[in-house]
Amino acid sequence: MEMTDILLQIGATKLALAIALAGTVWGVQRCVKRPATVHALWLMVLVAVLVPAVVPLRILPEGAEEEAVAQSEVAVQSEVVAQPAAGPPPVPPEGVAEEVVVQSEVAPPVGVADIGVSGGGIASGAWLTRNAKPLVALFWLLGSAGYLASTVVRTVRFQRTLARAARPAPQLQRLATGIGDTLGLQRVPRVYTTGARVRPLVWWAGGRVRVLIPALFVAELDETELRAVLAHELAHVRRRDYLVRVVELLACSAYWWNPVVWWSKRRMRAAEESSCDILAVAASRLTRDRYAGSLLRVVEIMSAAPVPRAPALASAAESCRDSRRLEQRLRTVLATASPSPTAGRLRAAGAAALAFGLSLGLVYCTPGGRQSVDPAQFPTPVMTRDSAGIRIVEHAGAPDRRAPFALAADPRYRHGDNPGDYRFRYVYKGALFADGSAVVTDAFNNETIALSSDGTMHDVLASGQARPGYVFYFEEVLAVGQDSVMVAHNGLNRVTIFARGSAVRTVDTRSADGFALQGIGASGHLLLATGGFRSGFEDEWLPGHLARLDLQTGIVDTVASYDFMPYTPRRTYNPFVGFGHVTVAGGQFVYTRSDRPEITWRLPDGTTRQIVRWQPERTYATEEHLRPHEQRLLDNHRRDDPSASRAILEERVRDDMRATDVRVGFPLPLFRFPFGDAEGRVWLPKNVTGGPPHGSPPYTVVARDGEWLGTVDAPLGLQILDVAHGHVLGVQKDETRRESVVVYELIER
Repeated sequence: MEMTDILLQIGATKLALAIALAGTVWGVQRCVKRPATVHALWLMVLVAVLVPAVVPLRILPEGAEEEAVAQSEVAVQSEVVAQPAAGPPPVPPEGVAEEVVVQSEVAPPVGVADIGVSGGGIASGAWLTRNAKPLVALFWLLGSAGYLASTVVRTVRFQRTLARAARPAPQLQRLATGIGDTLGLQRVPRVYTTGARVRPLVWWAGGRVRVLIPALFVAELDETELRAVLAHELAHVRRRDYLVRVVELLACSAYWWNPVVWWSKRRMRAAEESSCDILAVAASRLTRDRYAGSLLRVVEIMSAAPVPRAPALASAAESCRDSRRLEQRLRTVLATASPSPTAGRLRAAGAAALAFGLSLGLVYCTPGGRQSVDPAQFPTPVMTRDSAGIRIVEHAGAPDRRAPFALAADPRYRHGDNPGDYRFRYVYKGALFADGSAVVTDAFNNETIALSSDGTMHDVLASGQARPGYVFYFEEVLAVGQDSVMVAHNGLNRVTIFARGSAVRTVDTRSADGFALQGIGASGHLLLATGGFRSGFEDEWLPGHLARLDLQTGIVDTVASYDFMPYTPRRTYNPFVGFGHVTVAGGQFVYTRSDRPEITWRLPDGTTRQIVRWQPERTYATEEHLRPHEQRLLDNHRRDDPSASRAILEERVRDDMRATDVRVGFPLPLFRFPFGDAEGRVWLPKNVTGGPPHGSPPYTVVARDGEWLGTVDAPLGLQILDVAHGHVLGVQKDETRRESVVVYELIER
C-alpha cells in the first residue's frame, strides 16, 4: 500500500474520531458544570487527532472506496465515449486492421473515442481519476504548510512589534507579584505595556512568558479593575494555557480542512476563559459582583476600539461580541461555588475518559477482508486513442477477481520424477505443441529435450556435446507448426530448425549479433531484443533496441527502442530493483518495466499499437525478503570459494548488499518476468518472497485488447514457461529444489 493511501486513511479516521469525540464532549458539558473539566475534554479532542496513528484497524471493505470512485468516473467517461464523432474515425497505421472492442463478460461494452472529438476530455478525466488520491494528499499538505508558514510570519512580526513597542510597567508588576503569590506561581512573568492596538494577553513563543497590557487599559481602568485583568491573565499562566496554544497550532495546521477541529478549539477557548475567571476571582481578592463589573468594563473598552486578531500563540482576552458567551461567563463568575462530595470520583472518571479518548487516536481504519461484489459492477477500463492512433487503456487498479480459466487440479503429465526420466538441473526455456508435447532447454546441461505428449518419453534434441545439432549456448526455443522446433543459440550466432527430431536447416544470424530471440512475429519475422540481463541498478536506464530478422535474407531491421540495463558481470545480481523485459504475445512485441505500471504492445514493424496503464499497490522490502537473498548470495560465494570461512563469506555477502543498495524499505518490483502466449495474452507474475519452491506467484492475465482477465493461481513451486493450445508448460521444484517439467490443462471455471 502506498503512503498516499495510508495518509488519506488516517485523515478520514481522524475526521470520524473528531466528530465522535466532539459530539460526546458536547453532550457531557451540558451536565458537567466545572469549566476546567470541560476544557480538559475539549483539549482531549485536539490531542487525539494529533496522536500518531500507528495501529491499523482492518474494518473497511477492501477496495470499496476505489471501486466507488472508479465506477462514478467511468460512468461519466463512458457517456462521453458513446457520443458519435463529428468527423471520420482515425486511420489505423499501415498494415493494422481496424480494432473492434468486444463486450466483456464482466463489464459493459466500451467504445473507442476519436481523440480529436472527445478523447481529450476522456484523457483528462482518466488522469484525474488515476491521480485523485495524490492530488488530494498534495492539497492537504500544501494547505498545512501554508497555514503553518502564515502563522510563523505573524509570530515573527508580533515579536518584532513587542521588541519595539513594549515597555516594562513597574506599577502593574507590583500588582502582578501579589496576585502571583496568591495563585502559587513560582515565577511571576514580566508585565509589559504597549501603545499598540492589542488585547490583554499572555505571550510565549519560546523563552520566558510575558503578560502584555495595552496602555489604553492602564489609562481607562482603575486599580481594582486592573487587578481583575492581571488576575485573569496570570490565571492563564497558572494553568499553562500558553502550552495549549501550541497544541492548537499543530492541530489546526495538520487538519486545517477539518471543521470539527476549529469548532473544538473555539469551545475549548470558551471553557478556558471561564476557568480563568474562577481562578481570577479568588486571586484578585475581589467580590464576584466587583469582578463581574470589571469584566463588563473590559468588554466595553474592547468594543469601543476593535483590535486585530491576536497571533495563534497568544492567550488573548475574548472580545465577547457574542452576548451569549458574555452571559455564560458572567453566570460562571456569579455562581456560588459549592464543594461536591463526588468531585474525587468525577476526576477519576474524567482521567479514565481522557485515557480512552487519547488511545483511540492511535488507531486508523484500513481495508481488511474482501467484500463480495457482483462482477458486473467492476469498473470498466477507459479506452481512447491518442493523436498518433495508439490505443490507450486506463485501469483504476489491478484486477480483484479470478480469471475465467484456471490450471487443472492435477497435471496432465510430469517428467523428471520417475526412473528413466531426464534429470533436469536448470530448465531455462520451453515451448508447447498442440498435442501437449513439449520441448525445453536445460541451461546447466546445455541440452534441448523433447518430451512426448504423455510425458513418458524424452529425446535429447540438441546438445552442447559433439553431436548433430551441436550448439554452444541455448538462448531461446520455439515451437513452429505441428512438429518443428526452432532453437536459437548464442556464441555460434545461428538458429537451427529441427523437424521430427532432426536438424533440417541452420540459418546464419551473425547479422543479429547482440540481439536475443524473443519469438516469431505475425509477419513471419523473428522478433529480437537487445541481449543481456535487463536489470536497472543504481545507474541510469539505457536504450535497448527491438529488431526483426528475415530468415530468407538474413537482414536485421532495428524497429524501435526501449529502456533496459545490461548486466555487468562484476556486479552482484539484485532481484529487488526494476528491470526492463521484452516478450512476444500473439506475434507482437510486448515491453514492460517492473518499476512502472505500464504494458506496451508493438507490431513487428515497431509501431506502437497499445499501451495499458493501471494504479498499482506497491510493496516494500522487509527482512523476510532479504533473508532468502542473503542465503542465495552466501551459497554462491561458498560454491565459488569452498575453502573460505563462514566469517569471510558473510563479509562478502555484506559487501554485495552494500554494493547493490539492498535494504529494508526498498520499493519492490511490481512483478517478475512477464511472458506472452500464443493467444496474445500477457501473464504478469506477482513479485513474491523467495520464489519457487517457497511459493508460486499468482499471475495477472491481460487480454490482447488490454482488458484485465483476472488472476490465475499456480501450484506450489511452479514457474510457467509457456501457455498454448489450452495447455500450460512449467517447471516445478520440490523441497529439495529438484526440478521436473509439468504440463497442465487450462480449464474454464
